[in-house]
Amino acid sequence: MATKQTGKTKNSKADRWVVLRCYYAGVHFGRLVSGDGERTVVLADARRLWNWAGAKTLSEVATAGIDPSSKVSCEVSRITIHEVHEQIECTPEAVTRVRAARWP
Repeated sequence: MATKQTGKTKNSKADRWVVLRCYYAGVHFGRLVSGDGERTVVLADARRLWNWAGAKTLSEVATAGIDPSSKVSCEVSRITIHEVHEQIECTPEAVTRVRAARWP
């Protein structure tokens, strides 16, 4: 007997947190709203990463997160970013660590 699933699926966009490297706008972190595979991306609950410690590459930021002493902007509810050159999906550990960072 098949059962109906409710709620978000594990791979829904609402559950996909990403790190973006952009041509003009720097590095951003947030929940993917739209733009998967395109050069313009919309993020929700987004933060700009100005300077980070605990990771040398953006791949490490997306995999392991950052040190709490990193310089990360306040969270904005929604942002549209153009000229995205790199989009890396984050692990749950990375999401927790980046969201915990505060600009000193």
